[in-house]
Amino acid sequence: MLSQRGISTDPISAITGNIAVSPAPASYLTGFSLAHASGTPSGWSSQVNGSVYAADYGVPTPNNLTIATQDVITAYNDAMGRPNPDYFNLQTGNIGGLRMYPGLYKWTTDVYINNILRLSGGVNDTFIFQISGALTMSSSVQVVLLGGVKPQNVFWAVAGGIALGTTSKLQGIVSCKTKIFLDTKTTVIGRMYSQTAMAVYQSTITQTPTRAETNAQ
Repeated sequence: MLSQRGISTDPISAITGNIAVSPAPASYLTGFSLAHASGTPSGWSSQVNGSVYAADYGVPTPNNLTIATQDVITAYNDAMGRPNPDYFNLQTGNIGGLRMYPGLYKWTTDVYINNILRLSGGVNDTFIFQISGALTMSSSVQVVLLGGVKPQNVFWAVAGGIALGTTSKLQGIVSCKTKIFLDTKTTVIGRMYSQTAMAVYQSTITQTPTRAETNAQ
């Protein structure tokens, strides 16, 4: 999880993987009961099975986070800028209940997932979702991967905000230009990047390898 302006949690959340804020300082990580030794590059929290980083922690963290933040922006722009979508404004953005297949999807509207969404393909297949509006998932709704599809091959690039309802489950690499909001007991399997802020309410986030890390194995 990487956010430019802050990450807040309403305990107790369970996060497997690292979390970071930059250029915001550690004071913009709220609700985590952080522990950090002055001058060291990382901190820790009982809610995070991983390391905690902030722009005002010890070297080399500030420089590393500057690079990571720029990489997030570059990846977002790449995903949003890909031309010639295979599917354009599918179902006018109401995609709950569908079975979708690998490809490039583009919406100039908001996207709503109000029923189970199935993504069907193989272990090397890629899904890219370009969403110019917001992404909203209803409570108790899941995104299910079928046929070996991996979360690290599913990319959600969202210009508007992201709001995931209570007990919903989203899978994939999530890159949002604005705020990400996870309601109570939401589950995310993948990674989350916000160019503004994130709010996490008693949620479970499990980080998966990046596509590059998977290919290197």
